[in-house]
Amino acid sequence: MVWFSRVRNWVTDSGNGIGIRADYHDSEDDNFATGINLALNIAGGNSPTANIPFGGFKITGAASGTAATDYATVGQVQSRVVAYAADSVGTDLYAITLSPAITSYVVGQQFLFAPGTANTTTTPSLNVNGLGAKTLKKDKGAVLGVGELQANQLVLVSYDGTNFQMLSPASGGINQSGSSIYAADGGGSDSYAITLSPVPTAYSAGMMLNVKCNTANVGSATLNVNGLGAKSILKELNLALNDNDIKATQIIQVIYDGTNFQMISPAGYLVSQDGHAIYAADAGSSDTYAITLSPAPPAYITGFSVRFKANTLNTGASTLNCNGLGAVSIRKFGTTINTETGDILAGQIVQVIYDGTNFQMISPVININNATADTTPVGADKLAIYDSVNASNRSITLSDLINGQVEDTTPDASGDYLMSYDASATTTKKVLLGNAGRLVLLQTNTSSTSAISEFNGLFSSDYTEYIFQFDKIIPATTSTSIVAQFGTGATPTYVTSGYAWNGRSSVSSSVISEFSTSDSNIKITPTSSSYPLSNGGIGANGRVYLDGMSTASASAQGRTSLVGTYSSGAHSNTLSGSFFVGAAAYTAIKFFMSSGNITSGKIRMYGVRNT
Repeated sequence: MVWFSRVRNWVTDSGNGIGIRADYHDSEDDNFATGINLALNIAGGNSPTANIPFGGFKITGAASGTAATDYATVGQVQSRVVAYAADSVGTDLYAITLSPAITSYVVGQQFLFAPGTANTTTTPSLNVNGLGAKTLKKDKGAVLGVGELQANQLVLVSYDGTNFQMLSPASGGINQSGSSIYAADGGGSDSYAITLSPVPTAYSAGMMLNVKCNTANVGSATLNVNGLGAKSILKELNLALNDNDIKATQIIQVIYDGTNFQMISPAGYLVSQDGHAIYAADAGSSDTYAITLSPAPPAYITGFSVRFKANTLNTGASTLNCNGLGAVSIRKFGTTINTETGDILAGQIVQVIYDGTNFQMISPVININNATADTTPVGADKLAIYDSVNASNRSITLSDLINGQVEDTTPDASGDYLMSYDASATTTKKVLLGNAGRLVLLQTNTSSTSAISEFNGLFSSDYTEYIFQFDKIIPATTSTSIVAQFGTGATPTYVTSGYAWNGRSSVSSSVISEFSTSDSNIKITPTSSSYPLSNGGIGANGRVYLDGMSTASASAQGRTSLVGTYSSGAHSNTLSGSFFVGAAAYTAIKFFMSSGNITSGKIRMYGVRNT
């Protein structure tokens, strides 16, 4: 912007024939004087009367400001020398002197200072240039904790109109390393002691600590932090600790509530592998069971699960009393049926769950003394097997019973019972269950272009005989026979010599006989070039019976009875025979074709129980 201009142009005046005139010179000199008076004096003798725009240029070579009205150089701003000072007074009453000095506090002012000592109260103050002490606060308006200001710590504060709010973190706050709230115990059993750094000067409600304990507790325990005094460690608000609630080398977390340390990490008594918190031996009398748990439950709570070892046989409806909270009925099969005589045996471990009114018994109900017939069966009646050896019940379905799929693996003919629950009479009935001679399905093999059909690891002294049922076994090719071999060992090695067998194949009025006194396998279906087993039709069907396998090392002998089709399935052929092989510890048997695969079909292996 042009702020000074010439009044006369002497060249123009000369061209116009105007000579030098006093009045023209006088006005031009006045104009020069006005322009000079409007300019800044380099000695500071002339001051601006309005804002001066610098047109995008900067002032260079300026000295650092020394008064509040001076400009600050970039260097001063970078170093914050105008807003930083070290404390010069002492503990809790911090004071700094800034240069240039501020003349008043203004909202939003920021100062950086270094305390000379750590604070020992929760309300330390800061006085800047003698303008008055203002309380230091954190987190907007919270008082400081003791020791949250440390000697020579750099502290950034901002004035909010009443107090100085700390913008820098308080010393001793939780950090990534956790060192300020963690220490290893250096005390003795039940008297734990730690030393934190920085050192807290007092206990404060809400103080949270992580402590690695060097010993397990035996009963009640205390914690002493930096010598401030031993405080009780409690659990679940106000309960004293039980033995081993704290394990050796366990890290526990506690919070000071103003009086005690409440342990918020899990206590060692909680349900665990040893189960002692929900188990106790009964100390009551018959039908009135009573136990004492440790720790003691304060009340019965729905879902509360407990196990107890009964010391007597029940003789009818029973109750359980835990830690003197009151006798509660023990029910079975839900909520309405009381226990009956013999449902709980002496020495039995019983598991129950509190449903809000009763204890529901979820361990097996052992009622073996009620042999009354069920004369009014209804749809809600239940069926179960009581196994006297394992002292347990197993429910079964009607289809299982019809199909022979119910097996007691440890039978006892004089002690095993078939139990029925009579819904109308709300009682259980029993029928003696016999096992000897019962047929048990052991394995089913379904073949689909299979080289062999193998049964391994199924021979047992529990069975006197084995039956293999053939269902539509069809070979891949004709002019072949179904053969078998026995194997020994966990991964079977199959015997390939010494098999003696004979077989007969009847076709119309013809009877074809074959036999061998020493062969590499057993021929189950004899082969004839005229009447071979067909790879069409319904294949081979029937049974192979195996005897003499009830001991660890025995001879295997058996007989065959099958019906097959030949000539592409157009004719029927009766196949029968017998076989024998010398004694060995047989573990497996396999069926296969003398050549080619088994195209399709099933073979089922059954065992006949000997007890």
